[in-house]
Amino acid sequence: VWLLDEDCHNMFAFIGGFVDSGGYVKLAELFTSSITGNLVAATASIYTVYGVVARAFVAIFFALGSFFTGVMIMKLKIHREWSPKAILRLCLALEASILFLGLAFGYIFRNSFDDDAALNNPELIVCASTLSFAMGLQSAAVKEIFPDCPSTTV
Repeated sequence: VWLLDEDCHNMFAFIGGFVDSGGYVKLAELFTSSITGNLVAATASIYTVYGVVARAFVAIFFALGSFFTGVMIMKLKIHREWSPKAILRLCLALEASILFLGLAFGYIFRNSFDDDAALNNPELIVCASTLSFAMGLQSAAVKEIFPDCPSTTV
């Protein structure tokens, strides 16, 4: 049984919103899927430099996730002739694996996220960058497989 396109859109939007809100609440107000929010917050706080590195890493890893997924999907479509459903299954498995890795990082480093300087903490940056990479992967996968779908990682 396969989900309808609308159900897939809703599922991806829920995942993107959940990861972003969880990141904002637990990762020192760092957006993990709303890259625009990070860019606004980084430029607004650039005079203090607090959090600029973390927000830059999240934006870079989101872009890397999107780039990696776009290249992978194009290679699978052209050279291997995979169907969109097979590509979507692979992307879902990759995203779930990377989100699980981010969850594991969050659990391992959970005690270092609670101090006042958490946004400059390398462990927080690793965790947030991992989640952001997964959101970049999701963004590119949804746009490639469902071209008319609105963004699920705003």
